Amino acid sequence: SDQRVGQEAGVMVFSVEDGTPAKKSGLSFGDVILKFNGKSISNSEDLTGLLGEEAIDRLAKLSVLRGGNVVELEITPTTGREE
Repeated sequence: SDQRVGQEAGVMVFSVEDGTPAKKSGLSFGDVILKFNGKSISNSEDLTGLLGEEAIDRLAKLSVLRGGNVVELEITPTTGREE
């Protein structure tokens, strides 16, 4: 099953700030987020929509395209910044 990932899918990560859930999850520059908890992401609106109230402080799984490989990460979204 040759799964081709088109570039229309996913959200490219352009910056990961220290102290953020993204940083703690292991996301890095250039990663492309393909799925959030198994739901396909095709644009940043999709991602924002899935990061609502019900996602806060709950462990979620991210599927990320990194250098041609799909990597599974875990992230716990939080509200705002942690000091």
